[in-house]
Amino acid sequence: MSGFASSRWSLVVNGGGHPRQVRTALVAICQDYRCTVLGHLRGLGCGDDEAGDLARDFFAWLLAPGAAGVAACVPDRFRPFLRDALARFLDDRGAAPSTRASPTAAFDHAWALAVLRNAGRALEREYRAEGRERLHETLIGLLVPVYGNGGEPVADALAHRLVAAARLGTDVDGVATQLARMHRRLRELILAELSQTVCDSAGLEAEYALLLRELGALYRDDA
Repeated sequence: MSGFASSRWSLVVNGGGHPRQVRTALVAICQDYRCTVLGHLRGLGCGDDEAGDLARDFFAWLLAPGAAGVAACVPDRFRPFLRDALARFLDDRGAAPSTRASPTAAFDHAWALAVLRNAGRALEREYRAEGRERLHETLIGLLVPVYGNGGEPVADALAHRLVAAARLGTDVDGVATQLARMHRRLRELILAELSQTVCDSAGLEAEYALLLRELGALYRDDA
């Protein structure tokens, strides 16, 4: 783990520190990824109420002292741990909804959207704290679809950039500059969030690559 700061997940995996610290780290990371579980359950065909009830019961099961979900061998990344624990929980409950979609694919889709959503909310909070709400509101719609292009900026339609430029009192080049800055910051926030779910830099790179693939597939499917 040379050059990689300790993360919430590495604390859980290594079991370092006081048991209360380990549990606190696990609770925090589970809270961050509650939307992943909800999105996965909805993707499997659950209604909102059923998904909410199952998610509540799942996390109670997962976080209970001596829970079977945590007692199992944990991988070096949180995403597959959460996915496999949820699958075991649904199997034990006999609650796995029938679906034609791959459970693994459905989970990874929900995970990717939740990561982007969490990072996007963090970005919005930063812009609001700096008094730049108007800039964020104007440009965010042009920014997020870049993740359907492998995480690289795309050449948005000139008309959209002209509208944004007029609203912000700048020109198209000014819009491009602000978009590039926003893109860099969103990427930093995504990586910061993912870094708490892995144990080393190799895991971080792998999770980010997976996220780009999943979001790219989702945007292509929606096109």
